[in-house]
Formats: sequence, C-alpha cells, structure tokens
Amino acid sequence: MLFMNAYLLLAREVLSHSTEALSAKEILDQAFMLNIVPPHLFGKTQHKTLHARLAEDILIQKQKSSFYR
Repeated sequence: MLFMNAYLLLAREVLSHSTEALSAKEILDQAFMLNIVPPHLFGKTQHKTLHARLAEDILIQKQKSSFYR
C-alpha cells in the first residue's frame, strides 16, 4: 500500500460526506469549516498543493485512485 498524503486523507474525508464533486479550493473550505485540517498543513496556496497531490495520485494510481477529474 502506498503512503497516503495528509492532503489526500483530508480530501477523502471531505468527499466522503459530499454528494457532489468539489474543486480543491472547495474541499479545503469544507475541511476548514469541519475543523479537520491538521495544524502541520499551512500556507497561502494550500488549494494548489491539494490540487497537485490529487493530480499526482490520479496519474500514478490511474483506475485505482480514489479520485477522478
């Protein structure tokens, strides 16, 4: 099993409670509202980092990825 990045865990948690597709920015907004963002995740462009991690997971995992575009 591959290491699951904290951003991907966060996205998985938020999306498991959502009935619609969300952008990286929307995922982070929801995570902050739910107060589930770990304190070690910080920065001005967290949504860009999340987007990059999601894209990387989709590229590497292909059909096995939990995420899709």
